[in-house]
Amino acid sequence: MLRKNAGTIAFTATVMLAGLSLNPANTLRSQFKESPQSNPLVAQAATVKAGSGKPHGGMNPNEFVPMKVKAIDGYNYNTRVYHFELESPDATVDAPLTSYVLARYNDGEKDIVRPYTPIHTHEKGQLSLLVKSYPTGKMSKHFAELKPGDVLDIKGPCQKLKYEPNRNSDAVMICGGTGITPMLQLAEGILRNPEDKTKIKLIFANATQEDILLKPELDALAKTYPDRFQVVYSLDKPPAGWKGLSGYLNKDAIAQLLPKSKDTMVYVCGPPGMMNAISGPKGPNYTQGDVGGVLKDLGFDKDHVYKF
Repeated sequence: MLRKNAGTIAFTATVMLAGLSLNPANTLRSQFKESPQSNPLVAQAATVKAGSGKPHGGMNPNEFVPMKVKAIDGYNYNTRVYHFELESPDATVDAPLTSYVLARYNDGEKDIVRPYTPIHTHEKGQLSLLVKSYPTGKMSKHFAELKPGDVLDIKGPCQKLKYEPNRNSDAVMICGGTGITPMLQLAEGILRNPEDKTKIKLIFANATQEDILLKPELDALAKTYPDRFQVVYSLDKPPAGWKGLSGYLNKDAIAQLLPKSKDTMVYVCGPPGMMNAISGPKGPNYTQGDVGGVLKDLGFDKDHVYKF
């Protein structure tokens, strides 16, 4: 599947992490519109047939459900984890892999709807969402104003990609910023399944060490599953003594990190600059589109690349 060719398509971690700036125009979330007609994710969740999904701990993929904020944990300078109560302390979200939820509130003029990927979908009693704040992001500003006891309308979980265990021998996950959330959900699901032998390598790029999200969880997976899970961190501005990748992440570096197996699936999620450089952008209406960027140059086709 890989083909040899010369030349390097380099891009800086700064470009990869354009979505980590506080400009919502550079974020993946800013691409999602409120209208179901203009947002396939919103439209998909809005048109799930009744009966096609069961409630998950009081949640429902067919309709918005008011959910109470149970607790809020600070994460770093611009990110928090919001925990929402499920219907009982023993309930779990039990979402299928690669699932997202939609959060909704009304700003006084219209409904604002945004998709989020739940983390730790196996934990009891709560739904957890990792949310980064942006100065002019309507939904993130609303999240920032929430307090324990407040209520937010949430719909889901809704599955984005039907994952098949052992479809590929190896999975490579390349992500930046909050693009880590679907990767963690998928990685945890793969590794928890004793029948799934897929090996995972996750390449996670950020601007600074402080920007790395969910690092304790990722490091714990690497420690628990040393033969099946490896995480590689890349920083644009590494501190002294940094042992991960630094500066440019280019085609040669990615090629060296890829498994030797030709049976490899690559998952990509991050800000637009990163998507363009690594996999090419999505197609019209957020379809997968053609494979471009570094992965195209390395010989990957649409059957071996998925863009979250």
